[in-house]
Formats: sequence, structure tokens, C-alpha cells
Amino acid sequence: MAGLIAATVQSAIGWVIQRAFLPPGYDNNIAPRLVNRALRQLGQPSHPAVDWIGGVLFHYVYGIGWGALFGLARRAAPLPPPALGTVVAGLIYLLAFSRVGVGTRTGAEQHPDRRPAVKQASLIAIVLAYVVSLVVAYDRLDRRGRTGGPPDEEPRA
Repeated sequence: MAGLIAATVQSAIGWVIQRAFLPPGYDNNIAPRLVNRALRQLGQPSHPAVDWIGGVLFHYVYGIGWGALFGLARRAAPLPPPALGTVVAGLIYLLAFSRVGVGTRTGAEQHPDRRPAVKQASLIAIVLAYVVSLVVAYDRLDRRGRTGGPPDEEPRA
């Protein structure tokens, strides 16, 4: 659930960053572009509706997946949530937007050496938006689950 919440927050913040800071021709609609590039690399035709539907599904599946991995790691690792979140953010950036990342390798995002600074900052910001939202949502949901009520409510006797 925390991953789903964080993926939604990430989309909203990405949209705001795009509208406020990115120059014309750049956007944060990465998942539809990734679906488009992946289909083209597989020799399959693409259509904007397929790109967007597939992109939305991909976005939420990866959001839930990273949330599940975070939850498992949170329960198993003795790291404080911000430290674990930093590790997750690094992994997401590495696997998505670095020189070896899927977004870069498929052409959904420019290579980091050719990416404008504002676009690079935008990608880092959306990764951080996801991870901060994930850490906060997980903590709130975990506390609610342990107390049986709202996060700030004391446990019932």
C-alpha cells in the first residue's frame, strides 16, 4: 500500500516539476515513453493509448514492487528508515536513469552525459519524491497496523 501511495505522490510531484521547471520538449512522462521504446525495440507497433495504459500499469507495478521490497528490507534490516530509503533511492536511480539504467538503455531518457541539468535534477527529484513518500507512508501504515487505529492514536488497552 505504501508503494501505491508513493507512486501516486511521485506522479503528482513529477507533473508539478514538469510544468514549473522543464523547458518545452521535456517531460516527466517516463513510463509511457519506456513502454513505447520497449515495444519498438521488440519490433512491435506502438500506439499512444497502449503507451499510456502500459506506462500507468508499469508505474504502479514498479511502485508496489519497490514498496514491497522496502517493507521486507525494513523488517529485516537494522537500518533506520531514512538510511534504507537512501539505499532504495540509489538503486532506483541506478536501475532506471544511470548509464546502465533501463530508461537510458531503451532511449526513454537521454544518456546522463547528454541530459540537461534541469532534466537531471527533475529525475533525481522524482526518485526522491517516491522514496520520501514511501518511507512516510510505510511508517504511517505500519503504526496504524500496530495500534489498530489512526497513526497518532495510542494503543488500546
